[in-house]
Amino acid sequence: GGLPIAFDYRLEDPRGAVTRVEVRYRRQGDAQYSALPLERTSGRWVGQIPGEWSENEEGFVFEYYVATWGVGEQPLLVQGGAEKPLRADVAPGEVGDAVPFYQSYWFWGVTGAAVTAVTVAALGSAGALLYVGSLPPTSDLPTIFVP
Repeated sequence: GGLPIAFDYRLEDPRGAVTRVEVRYRRQGDAQYSALPLERTSGRWVGQIPGEWSENEEGFVFEYYVATWGVGEQPLLVQGGAEKPLRADVAPGEVGDAVPFYQSYWFWGVTGAAVTAVTVAALGSAGALLYVGSLPPTSDLPTIFVP
């Protein structure tokens, strides 16, 4: 809680059928969904819900679905849905308390230890493979396929 909830979708749309992508979201138990239109940028659709919206004291379940539209506001593809939304747990937190992971002390401590370990083991291929194997994936962007 207290951090923005970011969306970044790569869309494979060879015919250019998609004219709009939108995320509909709510807290579990709310009756209505809010809408977040995503912006098209270099083959990706991006947007974020502000950290003020995710701020909470007890945690909650975030419900959302992603919808695409074509020319004439024709609905094309939906991931999740109003009746069966995708879900994610949001931990308690406030905007003032929220610190991005790359600004935290533990991140730089672990990163420093990993770089030191890799430097020491750089002469052995096992050390290099261990380091590469511990890196996060190059992209964790979901992909939406439009036929």
